[in-house]
Amino acid sequence: MKNSNLTNERRQALWVALSTLWLDSQLQDYDYAHIARVIFESCVSLEQAMVIHKYEVAPAVGLNLASVAGEWAFFDQKWLVSRCQTFRGRRHHWLHRFRCLNSTPYVNYFTRDCWLEITKHYIKLQSKVGNEL
Repeated sequence: MKNSNLTNERRQALWVALSTLWLDSQLQDYDYAHIARVIFESCVSLEQAMVIHKYEVAPAVGLNLASVAGEWAFFDQKWLVSRCQTFRGRRHHWLHRFRCLNSTPYVNYFTRDCWLEITKHYIKLQSKVGNEL
């Protein structure tokens, strides 16, 4: 099992990678491969990355796709990190968890297929590393 103690640097890299799921642009295979690699190298499981996405990233940038003039290239990293830190601080508060639970259909609608692609790449990375051992 992987270590769930993330350094700030690795958590921020996760936030940046996972935020791309919310850009108003079509992700390519190499985007999914990059996200999977960041997750893999962050030393968290895929399931833990999904939880971080649900409680820290999606609340921070999830409304981007609902905007007529949504961001399509990238989120300003300083702004993104600040927003994700805010939601990370609220992660265990009952109201934040309730809001995240209620937004699950919205989040799943926009990211379900993305997570399937990320999972494929993540499994490839796991098997590649497993074969090298």
